[in-house]
Amino acid sequence: MQPTPKAPGIERFLADLMGDRHKAVARRHCTSCGVIDLDGGSFRDDRSRHEYRISGLCQGCQDDVFGTFDEVDGESWMTC
Repeated sequence: MQPTPKAPGIERFLADLMGDRHKAVARRHCTSCGVIDLDGGSFRDDRSRHEYRISGLCQGCQDDVFGTFDEVDGESWMTC
């Protein structure tokens, strides 16, 4: 899995905030909690896998940061 490309300024900001996202994603680590051996099956859905490539956050950290989405009558509702 490869991280999504970012503008150089954003890359520096993220590196200062969370460490080297490129190395973490290449090694399948979470940039926040350090959980290791993440793979495609570690994520709830394609959106979560894509978010990992953007932020380097595992499913648990994504849920902590963004909350979770529950399906209610065919609509997505965010719960925190």
